[in-house]
Amino acid sequence: MFHCGIIVFTAVNKNTFVSALLNGNAHPPFDFFNGKSGVLFSDMAIQKFIKEEDKHQALTITRKKGRPLRTFSSGERKKALLEYYLKQKVQFLVLDNPFDHLDQKSRIELGQDLEEMARKIHLIFLVNRAGDIPDFISKIYQLEQNNKITPYIPSVNRNSQGLVQIPGHLLAQQPYRETQLVHFENVNVSYKGESVIANISFTVNQGQTWQLVGPNGSGKSTILSLITGDNPKAYGQNITLFGKPKGSGESVWELKQKIGYYHTTLTELFERNHTVEQMVLSGFFDAVGLYRIPAKYQREKVKAWLKIVNLYNSKDAYFNRLPPGQQRVALIVRALVKQPPLLILDEPTEGLDDANAATVINILNSISHNGNISMIFVSHRIEKNLQADFILELIPHKNGSSGKVYKSKN
Repeated sequence: MFHCGIIVFTAVNKNTFVSALLNGNAHPPFDFFNGKSGVLFSDMAIQKFIKEEDKHQALTITRKKGRPLRTFSSGERKKALLEYYLKQKVQFLVLDNPFDHLDQKSRIELGQDLEEMARKIHLIFLVNRAGDIPDFISKIYQLEQNNKITPYIPSVNRNSQGLVQIPGHLLAQQPYRETQLVHFENVNVSYKGESVIANISFTVNQGQTWQLVGPNGSGKSTILSLITGDNPKAYGQNITLFGKPKGSGESVWELKQKIGYYHTTLTELFERNHTVEQMVLSGFFDAVGLYRIPAKYQREKVKAWLKIVNLYNSKDAYFNRLPPGQQRVALIVRALVKQPPLLILDEPTEGLDDANAATVINILNSISHNGNISMIFVSHRIEKNLQADFILELIPHKNGSSGKVYKSKN
């Protein structure tokens, strides 16, 4: 069997390479796959199946289990898709960042399933982080600009180039008038009689960095939505945000002005032809696109940030045409640019290569050291260099996930 791993750097658009593989037009050494049947295994492929199920009200992948695909956890969805592809008797799989959005347990389980599958089918791993290539893969390449494939050469510089100095004016933030930004006391949420979180209590004070961890389906997204104002179940709960009890008259937009938010799915909102600079500038106004004339200082601040993350030369490019990794870096900057009292970052390093992930972590640590901006960081991946103050761990139980708070060892 021909198995290999391919490191894809953030600035590289892999779509042309993947298309050539699947359409039988690959160049050496991947011309071996020309004439063979292959499919793409990715989060996007899963989302397409979910949309088809919703559209036609008919189950496909999970017909035997009698439940729509969307009702399964991320790990369960990926396992179901693997089983479905095996039944289709394809000859090779192109696995696009297969371990993204999975907790540690699900990563291990998926890795075991893939190792077993490797006995029957050719596997090509496309990953951004070198550590995501399974141990049973010995051939490792890297995909460079213009779809050039070369042998992968590990480089210390590639992982350390993210250690950059950030000018003080980009991190300066006046202390917010309230010391306590987020307070949950015995918060409970259930859906259709099924408890998701139970008796969750924690407090985020000004300048603190919190890491929210827990397995898939444990309620992390639920907690974030209670903070951002996107979940109506926050009403009637003992939740205080920025010094005001939830339901005391604040609007969702008033909340969003105080929060910088990032999630990978935000890329789907920017479908129009906004430039990278325009998209980042829109972060000042909490809008999807730039519809107001920004001030000179706002433009200067955006230019400075784009230089830090090596996107300045792409500032006039259309955001929706950037490679996915660069889109995510730009969206992270968009969340940072208005210097809000609270940053909420949901898996900010997913889809980034090692160097760009290091840059993001360095920026977040610099913000943490600044002392006035609070941060909630969610990640399934263990980012060893992230300097968090506290960790809120969600522990699943039959009656909903409980929360354990402890100081970070960093």
